[in-house]
Amino acid sequence: MYSRFRFLGTPFMVSMSVLGLISAYMSFTDNVSVMIILRFLIGIVFGISTSFAVEVAVRTRKQHIIGLTTG
Repeated sequence: MYSRFRFLGTPFMVSMSVLGLISAYMSFTDNVSVMIILRFLIGIVFGISTSFAVEVAVRTRKQHIIGLTTG
């Protein structure tokens, strides 16, 4: 999925914004099935944003950023 969103100009900020919006919506819902679906989407978006961060860190060759993003 990461390669499909790579063409965006600032994909890290877009994916983090989507992550925030989904999280905010999830905090106001009472339906458990909707929460499960939103939690799944949060996992996908978090994985995409982490992939963007790792790519930028590797491209700029900043080793401390690579360590922070990969754990």
